[in-house]
Amino acid sequence: MSLRAARPILRQALARPLRATRSYATRTAVSRRTGNYYAAAIGTSIALALIAQTWTPIALDAQPAAGEDDEGTLQPSGQKLIPMSEVALHNTRDDCWVVIEGMVYDVTDFLGMHPGGAGVILQHAGDDATEVFKPLHPPNTLQDNLDPSQILGPIDPTTVKPKAPRPLTADEKRVRAAREDMPPVEACVNLEDFEVLAEKVLSKTAWAYYRSAADSEEAFHNNEAAWKRYYFRPRVLRSARHVDPSSTMLGMPVSLPIYVSPAAMAKLGHPLGEVNITRAAGKAGIIQGISANASCSLEEMVDAQTEDQNLIFQIYLNKDRSASERLLQKVEGLGCKAIMFTVDAPVSGFRTLDVRAKGVVEQAPPSAKDDKHKSAAPVGIAQAISGYQDDNLVWEDIAFIRKNTKLPILVKGIQCVEDAELAAKYGVEGIILSNHGGRQLNFAPAPIDILWEIRQQKPELFNKMEVYVDGGVKYGTDVVKALALGAKGVGLGRAFLYANGTHGEEGCAKTIEILQKEICTAMALVGAHTVKDLKPEMVKPLGFVPATA
Repeated sequence: MSLRAARPILRQALARPLRATRSYATRTAVSRRTGNYYAAAIGTSIALALIAQTWTPIALDAQPAAGEDDEGTLQPSGQKLIPMSEVALHNTRDDCWVVIEGMVYDVTDFLGMHPGGAGVILQHAGDDATEVFKPLHPPNTLQDNLDPSQILGPIDPTTVKPKAPRPLTADEKRVRAAREDMPPVEACVNLEDFEVLAEKVLSKTAWAYYRSAADSEEAFHNNEAAWKRYYFRPRVLRSARHVDPSSTMLGMPVSLPIYVSPAAMAKLGHPLGEVNITRAAGKAGIIQGISANASCSLEEMVDAQTEDQNLIFQIYLNKDRSASERLLQKVEGLGCKAIMFTVDAPVSGFRTLDVRAKGVVEQAPPSAKDDKHKSAAPVGIAQAISGYQDDNLVWEDIAFIRKNTKLPILVKGIQCVEDAELAAKYGVEGIILSNHGGRQLNFAPAPIDILWEIRQQKPELFNKMEVYVDGGVKYGTDVVKALALGAKGVGLGRAFLYANGTHGEEGCAKTIEILQKEICTAMALVGAHTVKDLKPEMVKPLGFVPATA
């Protein structure tokens, strides 16, 4: 009996299906244990790619292509190539392989544990998932995160059958038409113009991920509304001829007192992703905060930066702390100037719009190794990329970060005066007042309100560390209000995602240009020549005063 004829019988006879009799990889008990640590990161990557678009599962042909044998063909080096017919046999929950960019990966071990659910990966089990994976992930994502035994080897290209072109979906047709009618970047006169355009030209999935907020979105809307509750008390007859908005952040010179807040998945809006933002920020002389979940690699952004450009890396601590140690060392080695330690997302908030736009439901039959308590409810991109994040965060983790890097630390996600005091006690160089753009806890306080409370209750904290603010910022006047109350700088995240999604680097550059004009105009009209001239008495709340202790 030939191996091909015997395989179905053998697969039925064994409790666990054959794994290609380990012709292409050797799995050990150690690799199975360590695979758990790699599971969240790489399972998430594959899941995200697959939920980013709607695809119809393709019927798999397990028969070898003409001229193919069971052992595969040889490369000039003598390494055996894996035939597609072999990959196609591994298309079940208990035995799952996928092909990404010509390499075959065994993803079986984390099907039941990654947050996106097994169903999305199983739609492409035994098949090539490159087309949906590559646009959203940095180079070497798989190689950097999988156990070596799970990287099975190269596919035999002579056995890969070309697929028929996939017809455009209704949403893709809508996006194409909207982009054809999109006005030039010069038509955008404020940041809200970019937002309106982005909703029209981005895919449903991209818009939902960028715009989504927690639950009924009260925190999101309050972030924007809160800025409107603070009014200026301008000083006049102070020459407005020369206004200089330059400043410093953590000792680094900046042309404007703003920075790019770290925000993930910029490639959902533009093929060049975060690199567009890096280039625009570098040319304008502002700092970019890089998301740990960026769709471009840190190396790509470092390569794109200008000679004197400063980058700050945002980190979520990993459940596997050794992975965080390695990441911190890598970040410092590549020249980033500071660490943003995000503390307001120990678990992912329920982002309704994101989940509704591209939910993933577990559809595959259960397996013995699955988590019996895992929910089958839909999840969105946000949850699918956060599975590795540690939910056991404590103040002592600042010492862990300090031990593994010499870089200054900003604690991102402070939402009350008491925690601002604790951050100063633990010796961090700065804090960012933020509620994650209203994406985490609904009814979380607006950052500008927290800034006002610190100014009223504990003004001495501004002398102990630098204080930054992000969330709901739409205009340069918002920036100037925060600076007057003591903020060292103001971050914007969605604004750059929207501009990148509409006009790429040009849109990001225009966003900075708009903010520069608005900031300078506001400074001149309140009577400030420089950022240091902005004082707390120039701003006061009207119609609403945040509660004070």
